Amino acid sequence: SLGADPAQRALQFYTGLRYTDEVVSPDTADFTRPDVIAALAEGRTVFGIAPLSAASTLLDCPSGNDAKDTVICKDGKALLHWAWLPGLDENHLVGTLQAWAVPQHAAHPEEAARFAAWLVSNDGARVWAQSGGIPANTEALRDLEPAQEEDGPAAKGAAQAPTMNAAQVQAISQARGFRLAFPQAATIDLLWKAQNSMVHAALSGEKTPELALREAAEQMEKALKQGGYSPPAE
Repeated sequence: SLGADPAQRALQFYTGLRYTDEVVSPDTADFTRPDVIAALAEGRTVFGIAPLSAASTLLDCPSGNDAKDTVICKDGKALLHWAWLPGLDENHLVGTLQAWAVPQHAAHPEEAARFAAWLVSNDGARVWAQSGGIPANTEALRDLEPAQEEDGPAAKGAAQAPTMNAAQVQAISQARGFRLAFPQAATIDLLWKAQNSMVHAALSGEKTPELALREAAEQMEKALKQGGYSPPAE
């Protein structure tokens, strides 16, 4: 269950990736999913990561007499393209059901598509991790060694890629893609909202993992009752 010890340990682990191991950027708490969706819908970003539940907002374009060109729609067709998060193709995981959204009306849409394809490869997943991200394909980190800093004038004058120490590499390699299957209830959107709010509150430091889990469990129980869902008898 959501309030069980394994759930608490999982949330504590992911919170530790930011505050203890420092492999997740603090900026992640300042840019929410609604911000990402709004930036994509308004054409203010080249690509972003959004939940698949945002598909109706980003991909549904009226056709026929109702067609209206916008920054994400043209001739009744969506200008956004979706691809899996880095590493999902290799592990065939559901993960958090998020995907890359690449605007096809970008100046170089072919290059954007190639970039998305590279991100789902082993090489892309490794670079994603080296930059502080959590790839679903953690197998790509099996042989990953911490990048060594180079000395000398040339190295000092050149742009350096983000590096991770051995402890950080070990911490990020322990992250796992996960499945959180919600029961089929009419209020499933409320369940997703409670879960997302729980993770954001813990990672942003607004609440402890224990408090975030407890409040999410209460919200989910209320949503299930509203949806008329009765848990199976044990």
